[in-house]
Amino acid sequence: MLFSGLLFGHFGATIAPPVHEFARDFGLILFVHAIGIGVGPGFARSLRRHGLPLNLIAAGTVILGAATAVSYPFGLLRVICAQLIVLLFMR
Repeated sequence: MLFSGLLFGHFGATIAPPVHEFARDFGLILFVHAIGIGVGPGFARSLRRHGLPLNLIAAGTVILGAATAVSYPFGLLRVICAQLIVLLFMR
């Protein structure tokens, strides 16, 4: 599909915008479906075993990123980094 689109685009072929939107959305749906079918059973099993720790790590990453973004204009980034280094490595 990708190579045929590249070939038609190279030769200047165009399609109507509604057809383009449909093909884009349909391609995304097929991609997500294929990934879900391939990963589905293992993903559910893994989520039951390791779901809470991995979600806590993800939430911590988001919170740390938000704290960094908020503190940067106030010059608090160095303070936060120093506190993290102390918390992580100076036990």
